[in-house]
Amino acid sequence: MPEDTHDRYIERVITRQSPTGTITFSLDPAKCVRVARFVGAITDRVLIDAYEPLLRDPAFDSTQSDLVDLRDVSQMDVTSAGLHRLIALYEERGPAGAHTRNAIFAPSDVLYGVARMFQTLRGEVEPAEIEIFRQFEEAERWMAGLPDSSASG
Repeated sequence: MPEDTHDRYIERVITRQSPTGTITFSLDPAKCVRVARFVGAITDRVLIDAYEPLLRDPAFDSTQSDLVDLRDVSQMDVTSAGLHRLIALYEERGPAGAHTRNAIFAPSDVLYGVARMFQTLRGEVEPAEIEIFRQFEEAERWMAGLPDSSASG
């Protein structure tokens, strides 16, 4: 995220680092948005090590929407097994109880493909509003409820 955009999201930041990649979560409770910023080489282990403590935290707010920013991923080695494990962690939390939006900013073909796989698998479990975007600004507009032209579905 550009620094000025990133600053407006930060209230509480949680970072999970590994030698290969990092996932940082920042919260904007006023907008009910949680931003996940992926950096570096992301593997199943990096993904689960980041999301498991977040989703098991009693303070986790399942009514917040999610904006996933994949722009700084240098290598994506997440498998369908890793995505199934992530979805199982969400299932353990139970239903959100509120309508949420999940925007995934995936600027490259590889990232888009993994995001699309997550969208498809997650849709089988919980019909959630999950969209994938090639332009970050379009993802932000959609999260704000404004019309866009680049969402997939």
